[in-house]
Amino acid sequence: MSVAALPQRGEIPFRIDGEDYTLPSIPTREWLDALTYQPPDCWWRLLPGWLPPEQSERIIERLNTDSDPFDVDDLEKFGLTVLGARVGCDFFAAQRLVMFVRSNWMVFDGWCVEHGADPFELSIDRVVNAAYAIRMQGCEKDSDRAKVSSQTFAPPPGTRASGRRWEDDPAFTASIDLIESEWFAAALQSA
Repeated sequence: MSVAALPQRGEIPFRIDGEDYTLPSIPTREWLDALTYQPPDCWWRLLPGWLPPEQSERIIERLNTDSDPFDVDDLEKFGLTVLGARVGCDFFAAQRLVMFVRSNWMVFDGWCVEHGADPFELSIDRVVNAAYAIRMQGCEKDSDRAKVSSQTFAPPPGTRASGRRWEDDPAFTASIDLIESEWFAAALQSA
């Protein structure tokens, strides 16, 4: 299995085609709201939505310039990478876990109270990790845990922001192949 990346907290600097951008620290409440929307709204509300105005305007200007090859799929790739770095896992996995939290808010909030935490004071990566832990604790068998894991880390739903299929992106296909091969290897080891 590959080692999970640790989340990046605070501001996250990144570059797109040599231009500098900075994703500011985003309050957990905003993450919990944005991640309830379907793609592309879920990531668009955060990036470019939370970028400083001049950076957000620059991205939108590039998207609206016909001679610029930068398109919404490029933005989506950058966005999912940067936002995934913040949540500490695949962006769509985080979205599924936040949907679990929001659908079970009283249970999650109660769990946080039992553990001495305010969910709005937790960083978004901690909320995501707590949700995953709660989901896993509800599993009695290894097969149940494998099912929750595969549902959580499944490929993104539908199509890309442009309407193109995810499967048409070679980098995406390679990452899914790696995940599936790791799951298969883990299943063989537990058998």
